[in-house]
Amino acid sequence: ALPPLVEPRCPARGIFALDPLRLTVDARALGGGYALEQWLVDRWAVYAELASADRLTFVLGPGTRAGHIRGEKKRREAEKRRIRSRSRQKEEKKKQKQTEEG
Repeated sequence: ALPPLVEPRCPARGIFALDPLRLTVDARALGGGYALEQWLVDRWAVYAELASADRLTFVLGPGTRAGHIRGEKKRREAEKRRIRSRSRQKEEKKKQKQTEEG
């Protein structure tokens, strides 16, 4: 086994300073956490557990299958289409109201 990159320091008994199933990536040199997350989702359908302006945190484990990822990607795409459709409908109603009042 490889030694940890940083030796964990536990301030009190029973508190874990290191979770071996989580990986945090410093994304500052790669355009930031949010931009890197979007690129990973769009290009590889890889989802971070947590994204911030500077970092991404991933949970590692055997529980995710390719089918789950494809399903989640399809769900997110459908949600984006629904939001766009709703926005267009609101804009059309607004224009129609302005035309009627005008």
